[in-house]
Amino acid sequence: MVNTGRIANKIQESAVKEGYNVESAAWGSSQQMFITGCSDFTVSLWRVGRFDTAATFHGHQGAVTAVAIMPDAEESCISGDSGGSVRIWNVQASKLMLNFPAGGANGHKRGITSLCYHPSSDKYVASASQDCTVRVWDMRKSKCLQTYKGYMGANKPALSCVRFTPDGRWVVAGCVDGGVRLWDLVAGKQLPTLRHHQAAVSCLGFHPELPQLLVGAEDRTLSLWDLTSATVSCVSAPAAAAPHGACYMPDGKNLCTGSTTGVRLWNADTLGCEDFMEMKWGKLADIKVNDKKEANVLSIAGDTFHVWLVKLHRLAPYGTGSRPASVDDHGGPTSSPLTGLPLSPGRGVEPAVGHPALVRRKTPPIQPQHDNHTASEQASQLETGIPSNNYLNLNEGNHNQARNSAEGHAAFGMTINTAKNKLEEAEAIIAQQKEREEQLRQALLKQQIDQQAALAQQQQQMLEQQALALQQQQQQAQALAQAQQHAHQQAQQVQQPPPQQYNPPSPYVQPTPAPAPPVETAAPPPAYMNKLDDILRGHAQMESTLRCRVADIQAVKAMWQGGQHSAAIAHCQVRKDVGLMVDVIRQTVCGPATSRGGSLSLEVAASVLPLIAYVLERSTAEPQLQSCVEGATTLWRAFGPLIVDTLGQKQGGTLAFEDRKQKAKVAWAAFGEVQRAMQPLASKHDTVALAVKAIIDDLPRKQA
Repeated sequence: MVNTGRIANKIQESAVKEGYNVESAAWGSSQQMFITGCSDFTVSLWRVGRFDTAATFHGHQGAVTAVAIMPDAEESCISGDSGGSVRIWNVQASKLMLNFPAGGANGHKRGITSLCYHPSSDKYVASASQDCTVRVWDMRKSKCLQTYKGYMGANKPALSCVRFTPDGRWVVAGCVDGGVRLWDLVAGKQLPTLRHHQAAVSCLGFHPELPQLLVGAEDRTLSLWDLTSATVSCVSAPAAAAPHGACYMPDGKNLCTGSTTGVRLWNADTLGCEDFMEMKWGKLADIKVNDKKEANVLSIAGDTFHVWLVKLHRLAPYGTGSRPASVDDHGGPTSSPLTGLPLSPGRGVEPAVGHPALVRRKTPPIQPQHDNHTASEQASQLETGIPSNNYLNLNEGNHNQARNSAEGHAAFGMTINTAKNKLEEAEAIIAQQKEREEQLRQALLKQQIDQQAALAQQQQQMLEQQALALQQQQQQAQALAQAQQHAHQQAQQVQQPPPQQYNPPSPYVQPTPAPAPPVETAAPPPAYMNKLDDILRGHAQMESTLRCRVADIQAVKAMWQGGQHSAAIAHCQVRKDVGLMVDVIRQTVCGPATSRGGSLSLEVAASVLPLIAYVLERSTAEPQLQSCVEGATTLWRAFGPLIVDTLGQKQGGTLAFEDRKQKAKVAWAAFGEVQRAMQPLASKHDTVALAVKAIIDDLPRKQA
């Protein structure tokens, strides 16, 4: 472990294949995992402190020039190569999820330069290319959602970096001509271009709370933009090297940049350099700041990459640094290269050579000078206006600009009283802004309440419609019961004998005993009434069966969506319902999402295979058998090569490999059960037998 003044520590150093170079690297949001792209067409995942890769992905046809990891969950990563193709990988399953090839109607025509994930949705990613286009990809629909062109006419300058705004409404891209392109994702249109730098844009950064954009360029300067008015707030003095990574500190009051010569801390309001540490660590690939005011730095040099930990809390303004602020022994310039104004002791350009040193810098804000062409472009941008979206609509009385103006004038000789007045005006503007923010929040809250009320009304209408339909069904059932009762009464009347007429006995005739009345027997109901009863009983039994089936399906669906795959499969096995098992197989294996990788894993496949074997042994319905054969074929084609390759390796070396090997053994045994269940079907002469014969040779002939 290398220690530089107890401030910068090199905690990891690794090399790739000899003869190949590391082309790109990026941190994950946890700063415990990072990704590298190499010229040998591979993508590798690493964990801090581990010298072996967590995963390696193959498939690119060119050098991997851009990489990124999904924020927060870190479940996937994205990579782009010099040919223009973009690939998305599943980190947990260590396999390819999506491939967006180069060329065609929706692919990039030249190499990828930058990649990023959407900040609030894990299904969108953006890619920037040397063909001067930004493409937004939909991971769930596996297609290019939108293509934004960053050029007009024949001039097509390459794009160097791309980022989403923190609210996810805009996409911002830096260009090699020094301009910054912006697009509104909702409106699908390009916004006015931000122009100040004369060299290529090297990095982008966003303030954590305010609508401000930080732009770093190869001219070794930084510029701070107000996105609500599309105007530049301030510009830094040139540094010793161009910044290739920028991020704000957690408090938002300072920001950190990294370059080939070291790390610098800047005042976030004035872009004055507070302190810097000079380091010779090669090309900076990525830099992230954690809550402890520590910077994690990735640097690359040829076939080697380095991981550094820089303790920013020991630099000014947080710490004391290593030299007093009043000392300037580096022979820096005595005037600003942009304004010509004199620089006080301690201000100037940092030295580019010498022993690693810490020099405290306090550079006043420098207002940029524009030519007539640039001024006219900014005037047109102000007239056009940029939608604020979720950003606060700050006007030209922005409190940061007022505070900067007061501090700048005080630094150049204004009296203390005047500076205090300016600061009081700034505080008043801040109070007004807070009031406007509160009004905006109230309006948004009212809008949300109205939307919820409208949704509740729609649900109430749906419930009323369902109640009306149920009432109609009850009325129909009552009418049917009345008709059945009326028909039964009519049948009894038809079977009853007519009444006998009574003749009183004559006194002159010997009375004869009256015959015994016949025993009345209930007439059997007509045949059509028996059929009607059978139909009603069949309907009731079918309704009960369907209700049980719906309850089982809902229970299995809830378990499956909750990630309890084993519990869902066990529920199916306990019920021993072939129809329910076929429904689960169709939804999990035979669906359209499975052909693209879907959400299946080797563990889920091993759980579904016993259901397929159970149905193949007990069902005679051809549609059910076809679904099982199709499911077994899909699972074997998806996981068969992985199982064979895993079981063929003798030594693993990692816990992840041993776990995958155990799951592969279970899946291999399950495939053997499916094969034995398919053997009797192969002797039949129907479509199922033909399908079985087509795939039975692909399945394993023996268990592991």
